[in-house]
Amino acid sequence: MNRMDNPCNQAAVSVGQLLLQNGFHLFGLWQCFIECVSDESSQI
Repeated sequence: MNRMDNPCNQAAVSVGQLLLQNGFHLFGLWQCFIECVSDESSQI
């Protein structure tokens, strides 16, 4: 049974490739998100 026949696996591979291509950009956005959340939680 070929895993690549599974649409979910194909989608996961596509997402994985996008993450590899845009990983640094996404990581930067994630860091900003974490900082924003931690700032708001510290104000409460």
